[in-house]
Amino acid sequence: MANLTEHRFVEGAQMLNALAVSTTVTLRRAAMRRGQASLVVPGGASARALFSRLAKAAIPWPLVIATLTDERWVTITDEESNEKSVREHLLTGPAKALRFVGLKSAEREPEAAENTCERRLKAVPRPFDLVILGMGVDGHIASLFPGAPGIQDALASSNPRAYQFIQPPSAQHSVRMTLTLNTLLDSRHLILLIAGHEKWQTYQHACTPGLATEMPVRGILNQDRVPVDVFWAPNLITHQKSP
Repeated sequence: MANLTEHRFVEGAQMLNALAVSTTVTLRRAAMRRGQASLVVPGGASARALFSRLAKAAIPWPLVIATLTDERWVTITDEESNEKSVREHLLTGPAKALRFVGLKSAEREPEAAENTCERRLKAVPRPFDLVILGMGVDGHIASLFPGAPGIQDALASSNPRAYQFIQPPSAQHSVRMTLTLNTLLDSRHLILLIAGHEKWQTYQHACTPGLATEMPVRGILNQDRVPVDVFWAPNLITHQKSP
């Protein structure tokens, strides 16, 4: 297995600044070479802090098409909605010009919306130019949760579906729509964004031999299709303003 993972350890808010610069360079190059750029982003507090930096970056936003790695099946006005986070923190200033493809649809249950999301995804150029992923302390990425019903199918390299609905094993988590692992890997570049010592320990564990069904992040770490950069900060102040 080729070692395609690069580790970047940057302190605190400087990690977000470094990630914003890396994302800017990737999107600018893609737009220059192909006339458009595709970006896939996660939810979460770290992503919101990154969005506030990206929104001010010198990126040719009219040439960028963005979508989400996953979505909680709630209304887009709900505080848990990843789309709400993108609209409030990324689609501001010059970045309003990007084309955003959301996942939440009129169907009440995400299982019924898989085909709708598949159709929407056709608007996003693939392979994706950049996929940014967060990671949970249980090793989940996007909404690929260990122990969730159907997780084996969602991680299978033979799975032709772009999306799969997921019911996280914990009752406190909303039912989700997520890109499958095979689709996440249909990209030119992957970035794993992690913060804090607890997640660093999770990451180290994920780098040891084991099953992706036990720690889905292994699905991106133990593959030779796409280069992966890991950005980690031991202490990340997500509310700090961009300089």
